[in-house]
Amino acid sequence: MDMTVNFDQFFWGDKHLGFDVLYQSMKNGYASSKDFIDYLKERTHLEESDAKICHKAAKQVGNFSGNGTFAPVWRLLKKSSDHIFYQHSETVSKLECLIKETNRYSNEVHKRQKSVKESESATADVVGAFQSVTANLTKCRDSFIAKGFEYEDAKKNNVSQR
Repeated sequence: MDMTVNFDQFFWGDKHLGFDVLYQSMKNGYASSKDFIDYLKERTHLEESDAKICHKAAKQVGNFSGNGTFAPVWRLLKKSSDHIFYQHSETVSKLECLIKETNRYSNEVHKRQKSVKESESATADVVGAFQSVTANLTKCRDSFIAKGFEYEDAKKNNVSQR
């Protein structure tokens, strides 16, 4: 089984935009990671405020007396409030770790984008020239075809006039 890939068919496409698509995708990766970091920061802020509210509720529940018929309910509320507070705190911790990792990834993508921009500037120039030549060739071909039709029409009109 032959597994060769024809670069022309799978990368360049009809309008020869493969390099541009690849480069724009890399640039958008950096912007997307920054947007994701902003979302994570906002989510962390929400989780922190939820944790504070749960901690406050747990303190209030702890202030009530453990005597009487509602003692088991108060213990259950205290235990569940503490558990919810712990879960929110864990979520905040994990989100902060995720923010650090995403920041690291974002910085790495940005550095790689700069290095690719510098190292592949010649490729970008060649691709731009190739696209320009292709566009000019298409215009010339269309003009040639139009002139051919005009010639055929003129030829038919001159023949019919005689």
